[in-house]
Amino acid sequence: MDSTSLLIHLIKNNYSVFAISFNYGQKHFIEIEKACKNVEYFKKKGYDINHEIIDISDCSKILDSSLTSNDSIIPKGFYMEESMKETVVPNRNSIFMSFLFGYSLTLYKKFKKNISLSLGVHSGDHAIYPDCRQEFRDADYKAFAEGNWGADKVTYLTPYLYGDKYTILKDGL
Repeated sequence: MDSTSLLIHLIKNNYSVFAISFNYGQKHFIEIEKACKNVEYFKKKGYDINHEIIDISDCSKILDSSLTSNDSIIPKGFYMEESMKETVVPNRNSIFMSFLFGYSLTLYKKFKKNISLSLGVHSGDHAIYPDCRQEFRDADYKAFAEGNWGADKVTYLTPYLYGDKYTILKDGL
């Protein structure tokens, strides 16, 4: 829901969309299937969306989480704090961000336009997923800026950072 609402948000606000989905060996591969269907739906409506699927599924061999390990079961039902912690994939968003930052710089070089890197992270995830917090986002961006020429051409757009699932759903309507 977060990514779909973000896609709709970007379309409504006239952004050029270059979307990336990651196959990191997650059991919920349906997320990628739904992303592809959503992109195809909007393309049929006349929107120009570029969508890439990056396969980094070998990560699942070294990152322990119920989302990636065949030795663990994904908690079902209402997530409580302890059961949600089972779904944390160590450093997942930072791994994704490394690719996204590199891609953003590539797009800047190609189009000579500043890039707004957009993320669907939200406050509902802050308690369990520390890499969805603003402090992490700021530190991750600082490392990117220190390590790359042209980083000032890439900014963050996190429209849901202080919202919840209701906020996200409402924005996607």
